[in-house]
Amino acid sequence: MVVDYYLRYFKIAKLEKHQCKNSDFKSIFARHGIPTKIRCDSGSQYSSVEFQKFAKTWNFQHTTSSLYHQQSNGLAEKYVNIVKTLLDKTEADERDPYITV
Repeated sequence: MVVDYYLRYFKIAKLEKHQCKNSDFKSIFARHGIPTKIRCDSGSQYSSVEFQKFAKTWNFQHTTSSLYHQQSNGLAEKYVNIVKTLLDKTEADERDPYITV
């Protein structure tokens, strides 16, 4: 999930086997511009060497929140709960994040 801290815009994307696809970020950057700073949780997909190279190539600052202090990334955590609630409202058979409620 990606949340814009300024506009409160969010986007969800399914990650395969906890790997971040840089193409997901490239798609977002193409629509909204390259940010100066990205804050992520400490998940393996964001702490990989590949993602660090991507951040350097695309010239944005990448910081991670503390593994044991999720509140430091509070807005993202809030939106995770919102999206979970929205997905729970869809039928269990059709748990597709692209279906609007």
